[in-house]
Amino acid sequence: NAFKGLNNVCEFKGKSGIGSIELESFSEWLSEFEAGQQAGAYRSLLVPGLYDKYQRPGRLVKPRKQHQIKIVRFGQKILVMNSQRRPKRIEIRGDDENTYKYLVKSGEDLRLDQRIEQLFYVMNQIYEKDPFCTKRNLRIKEYIVVPLST
Repeated sequence: NAFKGLNNVCEFKGKSGIGSIELESFSEWLSEFEAGQQAGAYRSLLVPGLYDKYQRPGRLVKPRKQHQIKIVRFGQKILVMNSQRRPKRIEIRGDDENTYKYLVKSGEDLRLDQRIEQLFYVMNQIYEKDPFCTKRNLRIKEYIVVPLST
């Protein structure tokens, strides 16, 4: 299933400077996933973590229908980043025709990563209100952090 496949991706340590790897080498299920083609409940998996993009940090809101973007397919290449934990970047194609990039990793507490991303969100809000920053299009790249297990 999807979580087992993503866990396989997370656990892969790889060698330094590997670059990209085929998704199929981790999970045939993810590689062959097509929305509406899978049996049962997997016909409509939602793109994870998007609700947080439309709320203020630390506040829970009820998900809105327009933010429920379904996964159409997974990108076939996984990029292995060249850092200590070797996070992997995967791509998910949504039914809104956008591609969502995620960093997946394991072996550490992701709550710290979530807090840092919330800080980046707040900093970007400040940048948007500052004419000096807006004129120069200053932004910090934000990633969605979604813990898949405890």
